[in-house]
Amino acid sequence: MVTQKIRHWLFRHPERRFPFQKPPLRVAAQGVDERLEEEMGTFSLFVAALMIAPLAFVVLVLVEVFKNGMNAGISSAITYLVAWLVLAVFFLPFIWRKVRAMRDLHLGLMAERLIGQTLEQTRAWNCAVFHDLVIDGASGRFNIDHLVIGDRGIFVIETKGRSKPRKGEPRVKFDGNRLTFADGLITEDPLRQAAANVQWVRHRLFQLVREKPSPACRLTDELQLPVIPVVAYPGWYVDFSEAKACGSKTLVTNENLLLGCLQSCPPVLTKEETTELIEVLDASLRKQRKHLVENPQHRGCFLGI
Repeated sequence: MVTQKIRHWLFRHPERRFPFQKPPLRVAAQGVDERLEEEMGTFSLFVAALMIAPLAFVVLVLVEVFKNGMNAGISSAITYLVAWLVLAVFFLPFIWRKVRAMRDLHLGLMAERLIGQTLEQTRAWNCAVFHDLVIDGASGRFNIDHLVIGDRGIFVIETKGRSKPRKGEPRVKFDGNRLTFADGLITEDPLRQAAANVQWVRHRLFQLVREKPSPACRLTDELQLPVIPVVAYPGWYVDFSEAKACGSKTLVTNENLLLGCLQSCPPVLTKEETTELIEVLDASLRKQRKHLVENPQHRGCFLGI
């Protein structure tokens, strides 16, 4: 938070206007990057405090020596040393938790950036790609990692960065209902998360289209919108043969098969419908400060506020 305020102050132009007609939207993994920056800032402060504390104790000991003699200085030095060790032991678990959190965030950051760069190639198919949508839902704020809109549908991609096991093949099996990893983990959480994201996207897009006087998408039910959930595990071998056999509508893939999975879907939207969906979503996102690359107050000139 402090770092963001400093950056906002440094980058502001109080006597000039920004030249952009459209504010830039968020980039892939921006939310993870911001969280990682905050964690690193907190970690640096605690480490710096532990490093500076001995220097402050040395100064205090020297003052004690000059005032009360060597014996008093030695006694103070022992007291300060014990105090420093107590502080170090007390904060060591906190620092270790921060290290683990930063490692997980960095892994997630790299995974989202990799999937984001892969999805950028879909622009050659006349698709639009949106990254890191910030959503205020009923249960709190959450992020949609990637959203692709094209004639083959509306793809909501949830990216999961997961480190590989020390031994064995990095394989994940998707049977249509749950994910089973090579290390024994069985989970449905990413699938539920992707389904919840799809529900929000479908409702929001339908709402935006119906607000137009004469929409190209003449739909009477939001369930008619072809929104497809996708869960991506970069670097993992994904076995989705069972899910494909049972006709699962959820796609689970990696970065190498992602574009092929999207291309394998048949065209379901006309050119006019695709253009309309892209335009209404793009306009809606650019009107909300939370969806921009950076959103300091001085950039409110974008929004006319």
